[in-house]
Amino acid sequence: MFFVFLKKFFLLFFFAVFFCGIVFAGPAVTSSTHLDPAQWYKSDAPSFSVENGGAGYSFAFDALPDTVPDEVSDTSGSEISFSNKASGVFYFHVRMKKGGVWSDTAHFKVQIDHSGPTTATDLKAEFVTGGIKLSWADGTDAGSGIGGYKIYRSFVKDFDVREDFYEIISQKVEGTSYLDETVSEGKTFHYRLQSIDRLGTIGGLSKSFFVRVPTSCDFVPQIVSSLVDGNLSFVIDSSPYIMRYASLVLKPEFGDEIAVFSNQPEADRLIGNVVVSNLADQKILVEFGVKDESNDDCSVSETFFLDRIVPAGEWLVPLPNGVLDGAATLKVKASDGGTNASGISLVEFFFVDGAEKKIGDGISGDGGEYYFDFNTSFVPVGRFEFVAKIFDRAGNFVEKKVLATVKNTALASADANAAISAAKEKKAEAVGVAGQLKLLGVVSPEFSGLMQKGNAFLAHAEEVFSGGANFGRVKADANSASDSFEQAASLVFIEKSDTLQRVFSDEETASAFGVVGLSPALWGMASKNLETFAPVRKVEIYKVIDGNGSFYRVVFAVTLTGGGNSGNVVALEVVPKEIAAFGGELSSGLDFELLNADPVLKFDFDLNQSKKASYFLVKNFSKAELDEFTKENPLKLFSTLPIVLDAGTRVDAGTVVKPVDLFAEFGKLTVSYDSTTLALLAVGGVVLLLVVLGIIAFFVVLFFILQKRG
Repeated sequence: MFFVFLKKFFLLFFFAVFFCGIVFAGPAVTSSTHLDPAQWYKSDAPSFSVENGGAGYSFAFDALPDTVPDEVSDTSGSEISFSNKASGVFYFHVRMKKGGVWSDTAHFKVQIDHSGPTTATDLKAEFVTGGIKLSWADGTDAGSGIGGYKIYRSFVKDFDVREDFYEIISQKVEGTSYLDETVSEGKTFHYRLQSIDRLGTIGGLSKSFFVRVPTSCDFVPQIVSSLVDGNLSFVIDSSPYIMRYASLVLKPEFGDEIAVFSNQPEADRLIGNVVVSNLADQKILVEFGVKDESNDDCSVSETFFLDRIVPAGEWLVPLPNGVLDGAATLKVKASDGGTNASGISLVEFFFVDGAEKKIGDGISGDGGEYYFDFNTSFVPVGRFEFVAKIFDRAGNFVEKKVLATVKNTALASADANAAISAAKEKKAEAVGVAGQLKLLGVVSPEFSGLMQKGNAFLAHAEEVFSGGANFGRVKADANSASDSFEQAASLVFIEKSDTLQRVFSDEETASAFGVVGLSPALWGMASKNLETFAPVRKVEIYKVIDGNGSFYRVVFAVTLTGGGNSGNVVALEVVPKEIAAFGGELSSGLDFELLNADPVLKFDFDLNQSKKASYFLVKNFSKAELDEFTKENPLKLFSTLPIVLDAGTRVDAGTVVKPVDLFAEFGKLTVSYDSTTLALLAVGGVVLLLVVLGIIAFFVVLFFILQKRG
């Protein structure tokens, strides 16, 4: 009876202690802005509601799925909001303090996409059976991904979707190809694509690309039109082929058809004229019907813009009597007015030095601006005239002239080159920080974004500089690159705060291989290599400060201090379960193999490259957690130094089998204690032990008294 009582008592005692040590679950979390963690949302200001009832809340918001906030209260309110977050996948982490005890961590995934996708590239169009097949390479979207493409079509080359010279043949095509079945023989079709992400945000517009639908005809008629004093003339050429049964019909947008000629005699050149002075400015469809000598249809059609209003323009750079120094950007503003404005088709820039010399064609910018990067190093110093010729699609043009002084200097090129060199130095510093982040397994979307921005600016600066033009732009882009790299390097602060090491005694070393379960067949090799390579294990502690606050990372570094500097060896790390219960809690910036979940890690050393390998705990430690972790040197938990084996040695899950440790098995349970709880448990344990011993003593004395009386 007595022993039955003791058995029940100890069972109750075990379960009481066990359940007292379990941390209560994290608080329930909902979001009014990002309801479903599996969905993407445009809002960059996520808001969260946390289960009410806690005395305080500690939270974090970052790109890591398993961050554990520290045990310092950030707020007493249960409504927590953020703003101005970048596009990407993030996690909200929160703990609640109740009754002096911190809960487990609740994690809430948030997917933000408020930026549009990039445009499609590698555009192709080809005539196939059934129509014109369009194909392209996907654009990119950092958030929800590409949802589809809007496809525009026009008969006008380089058409503008802001004008009325196109049709939309598909609102949203999924994939990277499309078959346009609504085409006609002998016509040329122009296309543009516009990318759309899965949230419906419209992105970039592609370049124009085109294809002509072939016919069985021997030739493609070439139509040249011109408008002079109200007389619209057409010259049609098929040389050296002969045209038969030719007819030319004009179909104005407003008004009746006009038959210019019909059933013309056989010829390789035809001329037609029509008076259009009585017509208002409008679009006119020109249809030319014709056959070749084999009686194949060779008809073509095109749109003529009846636009008698010349375009307008003005110089922006240089202004009258302005100065161009070194590399400069010539810039004009051009527009086309009238009731049927055909739109600007071309802007040409000229430099007048005795004779008019063409510099180049303008590049279209925002707001009707056209610019050209002009390197004045190739022209003499002095006062010169610059001319901009502005053409519309109807062939009308206007000339705009400006006088400016050219002042060459070699300083612009030197300054641009110096700015590029400075940007490269800043990049090297930022790359060093990136290497540290990789070593520690720290992911920072803000850092990555700034590095991408800096690389883009630097690449453009180098590209423009290599062309020998616009050194001012080169310098500006290089300085922007430097700023981005400098911001990235200063965004993250990493400091080695401490280093721990442990020296193994000869007795520990002699018995270690058996303790960790190394295959006895490998003991001799391991002992020899232990002397040869003298492996050392250290704990390196790093403090990391980024945009989300400060935390600590724990790194275990293995260094082979002896041996030669060539050849290959294998190193095994038998990690105590008190350090990591399973392999998923560990990672490394180097390639390694997880032999089993005990965990046992395998590193391949190429001594020609390096004699050091490191791995880290995938956890952001708070200061309190770090102090608890390092209160006793964690290296004392290791049973052996790193095991070094020859290259080519069979190493698999059977090489090292750790002995079953019942205490460690119980230790798989996730528990968490603050210092107060630990103290109370310790005191309670001592008191309970004294009580149990007292009860046992009482029953022993009682047993002897009863036996004596009996």
